[in-house]
Amino acid sequence: WWVPPSLHNSNLIKSLINYGFEVETTEYAMILELDSFKTQDIKTNLEITWVTTKRSLKDFITVLEPYDSTVRKFYENIEIPKLQNMEKLFIGYSNKSPASIGILFFNPNTSSAGIFSLLTKKEERGKGFGTSMMCYLLNFAKASSYKYATLSASSDFGYSIYKNLGFKTMGEFDCLEYKSKEK
Repeated sequence: WWVPPSLHNSNLIKSLINYGFEVETTEYAMILELDSFKTQDIKTNLEITWVTTKRSLKDFITVLEPYDSTVRKFYENIEIPKLQNMEKLFIGYSNKSPASIGILFFNPNTSSAGIFSLLTKKEERGKGFGTSMMCYLLNFAKASSYKYATLSASSDFGYSIYKNLGFKTMGEFDCLEYKSKEK
C-alpha cells in the first residue's frame, strides 16, 4: 500500500496498521527521459540475458526469492510467453552464477518502461552489478523506442545511483506492507 504525502493523515496510517500493515519504507517516484540518457557500456563482467527459458527463470527466482517468498509459486505457474507480453525479466550472471535481476514493464499507452525488482544477491553487492543491470535496462528501453523510464527507489544507495544516471524525483510516498497477524 503506497501512501503519498497528499493522503497523509494519522487516521489512515493507524487504520492500516490496525489491519495488519507495517510501514516498510519511504520510496521515491522517479522518471528519466530516455532521449537524455546516453547509452552506456556495461563496466563489469556481468553477462545479462533476457529470461526466455525455464532454466533462466529458475535462476531469476533464486535471486528474487530471499526478498519475496511467494515468487516461486507465482513464476513457476506462469508460461514464459505470457511473461513476455508487457514485461521482460532479465538475469545477470557473474562467472555463470545468477547475481542480479531486473524487470522492465512496458506501457505502450504512455511510452514508458517501468523498472522493477532491480536486485543483486547479497554476496554479490558492491561489485557494480546493480548499476550494470540498470544501464542494460535503460539501454534496452531506449533501443525499444520508449520515451521514459520510471521506477521507485526504496534505498538511499539506489536513489543516489538513479540520480547520477539522470533520474528526476517526482514525489515520495510511504510504503506499507501487509504482515499477517497469524503465525
